[in-house]
Amino acid sequence: VVGGGTSYYYYQKQAKEAPKHPDIIYKLNSDPTKLEKTIYKDITKNQNNVTLELGKYIAAYFAADYYTLSNKDKNVIGGTDFFYKSRLTAFKNYAKQEYYKNANTLIANQQNNIEVTSYTIDQADRSDFELSGLEDYKYYDVTLTLKFNRHNPIINGNGITVMITLINKDNRISVVATDTMQV
Repeated sequence: VVGGGTSYYYYQKQAKEAPKHPDIIYKLNSDPTKLEKTIYKDITKNQNNVTLELGKYIAAYFAADYYTLSNKDKNVIGGTDFFYKSRLTAFKNYAKQEYYKNANTLIANQQNNIEVTSYTIDQADRSDFELSGLEDYKYYDVTLTLKFNRHNPIINGNGITVMITLINKDNRISVVATDTMQV
């Protein structure tokens, strides 16, 4: 009986020490574009290297998902899975007043075939931006130029430059702010 108890203890100890697979903390949307699939592969390859390098892919995926309407249903805002949770409600309210203000009309009229087809990273650096109460974390600014598959009537252009600000908190990089400049 003592031998059996020792074996059980050893087995339990070994089971607890087995390496754990990292949790997937970045989610691919349910109907990704070709570009989003490509960027997501880069995210999963780099998800254990939580640095500016991963931040570049997070920013690219967020921007591609946010500005692509071809895979959106009514009232769906792209990029929300990558936004910092405590600021998500404010971001959704902003999106509904800005880029997504006319998106539902385009979707209802089946004119939502707008898709980000490519991006370039123009700049990526540490940021001076900080959220109040979260000053001890690293922040990054990633500036991207996005190209669309066609003229985008919402921005009245074929491309846009965006600056995405990210926070590196609790081993996860999230978007905390976005700013745009038409190209």
